[in-house]
Amino acid sequence: MLADELISKFSKYIAFAISFVTLFVIGSPVSDPVNITKFLVLGIFAVGALGFLSFKTLNSLWSAERVFVTVLAVFTVSAFLSTILSESPITQNLYGVTGRNTGFLTFFYFGLLSLAILTFNKVIHLKYYVFALIFAGVFNIFYGLWVRIFGDFMPWTNVYGALLGTFGNPDFAGAFIGFSLGVLLSYFFGCPNLKIKALLIVALLVGTISLIDTKTVQGILVAAITISITVFFKIRSSFTKFKLHILFAISIIAMGIVSLFGIFQRGPLESFLYKRSVSLRGVYWDAAINTGNNHVISGVGLDSFGDWYREMRSVKAATWFPGEGVISNVAHNIYLDMYASGGLPLLVTYLFLNLYAGYRLISLLRRMKEFDWIAVSLASLFFGYEAQALISINQIGIGIWGWSVLSAILVYERINRLDKTIVTTMKGKSSKASSQISKSIVLVPLFMLIGLFISLPPFAADAKFTNAINKQDLNLLEQSLNPGYFNPMNSDRLARAVIILGNSNLHEQAYKYAKVGVEFNPRYFDAWNVLYYAKLSTDSDRKLALENMKLLDPNNRKLEKLK
Repeated sequence: MLADELISKFSKYIAFAISFVTLFVIGSPVSDPVNITKFLVLGIFAVGALGFLSFKTLNSLWSAERVFVTVLAVFTVSAFLSTILSESPITQNLYGVTGRNTGFLTFFYFGLLSLAILTFNKVIHLKYYVFALIFAGVFNIFYGLWVRIFGDFMPWTNVYGALLGTFGNPDFAGAFIGFSLGVLLSYFFGCPNLKIKALLIVALLVGTISLIDTKTVQGILVAAITISITVFFKIRSSFTKFKLHILFAISIIAMGIVSLFGIFQRGPLESFLYKRSVSLRGVYWDAAINTGNNHVISGVGLDSFGDWYREMRSVKAATWFPGEGVISNVAHNIYLDMYASGGLPLLVTYLFLNLYAGYRLISLLRRMKEFDWIAVSLASLFFGYEAQALISINQIGIGIWGWSVLSAILVYERINRLDKTIVTTMKGKSSKASSQISKSIVLVPLFMLIGLFISLPPFAADAKFTNAINKQDLNLLEQSLNPGYFNPMNSDRLARAVIILGNSNLHEQAYKYAKVGVEFNPRYFDAWNVLYYAKLSTDSDRKLALENMKLLDPNNRKLEKLK
């Protein structure tokens, strides 16, 4: 049980943490300015949140939301079992693969933040949360305006020719701006201050431009969903007698159906909405389903779908569309990713968490008589996230909102149901409250340091490797490949190192690390591929490499030409 003053500070801490993770990117010293950096600060803030919590607090959370907390615990245990039972390396399961970093620790951190939000007990605490989303959204919106006028100040390798935001990918930037537009519109309808309304209109207009600059159908669809939800509830609360909201809902559903037909190459909107990536997603989904079906109990491990993709894709996917050269390490559907990664237990528990929060949200919305901008904002975020979850991946900057909104919904529904207050505070016990605050001042920085210690290894390893490549220093490169706690081995780095060493005529070192790569992760196709082509590989090395490549990619016809 926490004191009111401490919960208020805690809610600000959480709001700041979530928005900071969303916005944090750096240009150096790492090769990945987005995912590995967000993973680092996510771990620092998520573990730091434990400094606010006590055993009694956790016990009270279980009493208040025992269904959600219990299923979250089962989800975490299932994810951990998938991690230790996986055939892929433990470090890959813990930290995630290069460019993703959505291993076990990421979901553990998401779970910690979800628990932390359950301590909120006043409307103002939820306002901090929604304002954090608005701040991060407005930042990305005006970042887009800056890029349009002056160019991008981040040293991206931008192959998309589109706005990347603070996500490094236009699909994620578009989806997040889509969330933000719905929430900004909801705040516009709920805010009585005319000056703020004027600023919100500007943000909405600029946001529309930035959304267009992402050049993504995904972002437009998410924006359409979040804005439609907001307008629906505004109409419902403003025209109670005429039931105009029903007509609006019917028209939106009709437009949605036409849009879906367009996405799947049918109807008048085909030329506007269909992209090749839609067909690719179907291929990835099929492979993910096959992976889950073949590993129903524990999946193949967190962030390890890529090690199985080639083996689990269909013959058609390998030989016709999209062909043997197109691969993926994610399913591009979060639910199917859960199934492939953790089997049925992870899928069922994750699905339950979302359905349960959705049920509580619908209960809240049904009780809502007047327009409640916080409730509608949470609804926009929830349904917008769920829509993109069906066609996208668990990027940390987006996923943190998808996880945190679940707890935010539960808290706000509980507050609303209990007449705007939850009686779990310690009013009047100033000495005990002061003691809790004093302890948190010590414990939070301590736990943040622990979070840094846990989350730093992949960041440190990538920084070492990048520094070695930039300086073209063999000694530094070899040091960056020597395993240690702050230098966990990584399949992608090992394969890249072999290629770099071979191109530099350092064939002895290239052969050495090619052997290390296949020993570290025998399921990594590229490890066998670089061993096969290493200049100093023996005939037996090449024979073994080819045998393993054929096992990992049985329908790849190009391998039949190799000897």
